[in-house]
Amino acid sequence: MLSATFIKSDEVSASIFDDVNINSWYNEAVSTLYDADILPKGSNMFYPDIDAQRKDMILYLYNLDRACYKPGEVLSDEPLPFTDISEADDIYYVSAKWAYKNGIVTGHPDGRLEPYGTCSREALCTMAMRYLTYRAISPRAVGDTNPFRDSMSVGSYARSFVTASRLAGFVNGDDNGNFRPQDAISRAELAQIIFKMYMSALDPVEDGAEVVKTTAGVYDSLYEGYPAYIEANYHTAYVQECAPVDLSYFDDAVFVGDSVSMSLQFYCASTRALGNATFLCAGSLSPLNAHWPISRADSKHPVYKGEKLTVEDAVAKIGAKKVYMLLGINSLSFGVDGCVNDMVLLIEKIKAKSPEAEIIIQSVTPMTSDSPIKGSKLNNTVIAQFNERMLALCQERGWYYVDIAQAVYDENKDLKRSYCSDPAAMGIHFNYEADKAWINYLITHAPEI
Repeated sequence: MLSATFIKSDEVSASIFDDVNINSWYNEAVSTLYDADILPKGSNMFYPDIDAQRKDMILYLYNLDRACYKPGEVLSDEPLPFTDISEADDIYYVSAKWAYKNGIVTGHPDGRLEPYGTCSREALCTMAMRYLTYRAISPRAVGDTNPFRDSMSVGSYARSFVTASRLAGFVNGDDNGNFRPQDAISRAELAQIIFKMYMSALDPVEDGAEVVKTTAGVYDSLYEGYPAYIEANYHTAYVQECAPVDLSYFDDAVFVGDSVSMSLQFYCASTRALGNATFLCAGSLSPLNAHWPISRADSKHPVYKGEKLTVEDAVAKIGAKKVYMLLGINSLSFGVDGCVNDMVLLIEKIKAKSPEAEIIIQSVTPMTSDSPIKGSKLNNTVIAQFNERMLALCQERGWYYVDIAQAVYDENKDLKRSYCSDPAAMGIHFNYEADKAWINYLITHAPEI
């Protein structure tokens, strides 16, 4: 239990910072921490919406400790072993020294502390629980140890700490049940969690009450049962084989794609092989140029009923309930991270205008083994990396993932040469035999929506 010198103010200060509205969800946290000298003073701006940095978390914990255990401990003159923070140049040096001495931070194997790097959600939980362990504080258990939808994405070093933080009620999942462990946390969210730690410390735990164990690894064994729990209780993104659906399933579907999908579009236009599905396809369309203004001379946007539209506007006009997306090959050479980020932004735009639409990601299909455009920046390994990232996002965001690449690749996971319409030119486009295999896969791998 914390020192009795740590007293919460009876009144919450109002309008301490110019950019913190008194009615905001985090105002009480910010005001209370400010009054307790846990937030640094001297500025009229808090910047609640920007990403918190690791130094912020370290400093807040240091100030929390000083408020709890005045006058605090005396630190030795021994310098920190990190290459990116120095006593002469950094006002955060003392707090970092305190945190390192007491096992709250350990730094990276390469000798960096990275104080100015963003603080991830799993790193926040790690530092919070290490602090409580250092002070032998066992908070009251108010939550549960059930997994988040994406708990298996939590780094191994942080798993027990994330579970303990949830059990203590310090963190919760988003609306889809995800924790998003590697995402940065905002300064407002950081203040709210420090505030929860503060309030928990002020709440005496009666004898016999369940408490949270904060030591490293204590909840690691729970993760053995998490995959089965997640499968049983959460959305499963990866679409498994099912009985063939009636073609009417695709009547409210739209297929968004580039030139690879245009072959499917032309085949379905003449055969109705996917019922009354609509297609929004354009040559060279990518997650990057989908965000360009339509007015650009080199616009790649699709045309719907004679009008060039953004993907999100076209989907909304169609009124589609299922949005099948196959994009990426045209911008992957610029980097997987950027392509993933552009794809997520595009999907968010679609959902903003068509909130009821279900998102169904189709895996980017492979190149032939001897594709003329294959290189160090665009190859089947890069494509696989993008697909893995998109599958993980589908699991986190509640989207679906249909692995159509399985229908067209060979034993080496290259595009079957017999399915390729341009082996000498690009080695990525389909002929009608490939389209037939693609269609059969879609019909037998349809999400239950």
